[in-house]
Amino acid sequence: MLEQIVKQAWHQHDVGDCPPPRSAKLRPKLLKGMKEELRKGAVMKAKATQSFARHQGTGATPAAGAKAGATQGTFTTSDAIPWKPVDPKNHPGLDMFVVWGNPNEGPSLILQKFPAGMDSGWHWHTAAYQGVVIQGKFTHTFKGAAPQTGGPGSVWAQPARQVHHDKCEDGGDCLIAVCFNDKLDFNPVDTKAQGTDTPVSSDTRDL
Repeated sequence: MLEQIVKQAWHQHDVGDCPPPRSAKLRPKLLKGMKEELRKGAVMKAKATQSFARHQGTGATPAAGAKAGATQGTFTTSDAIPWKPVDPKNHPGLDMFVVWGNPNEGPSLILQKFPAGMDSGWHWHTAAYQGVVIQGKFTHTFKGAAPQTGGPGSVWAQPARQVHHDKCEDGGDCLIAVCFNDKLDFNPVDTKAQGTDTPVSSDTRDL
């Protein structure tokens, strides 16, 4: 069995046939050499994996339990998420939870929960963001384009400062995840101003 392993390892290095060990005394040396080769291979593989992760990473800010130096991660079930109201006066029932980052200062990942039938109204954000539908039937409309409606797994990319509209369709609450590239704000747009359907900015609010 040892001779077959040595022979296979030798062929992988393209150096011709490997002569079988001539005595039992040679076997410890051969085994030691094979172990060293396997160790080097494992180290090279690990370095390659680290390099790939470094160049292909998302650059996302780690969650609270995964920050540098943390010894314990965190896991929160959906029924234990501490939801907070976004704007009870203008958007009652719309809740949010910050997964990572600080939306008042820079990039962040946020979960938002929309009641069935709620729409955000026309608005825009200073920062661009990417969205994912997790639950419900959600409609996102870019200014000047037809509404796009999708269920769980649907994704969209919202450019900075572009006017848009969001709505959770009837039939069930919606849950979405949005990743903002910078500080989060909410700038409502009045479509009825001056008797036109063209959106007109009304005010600016930080969330």
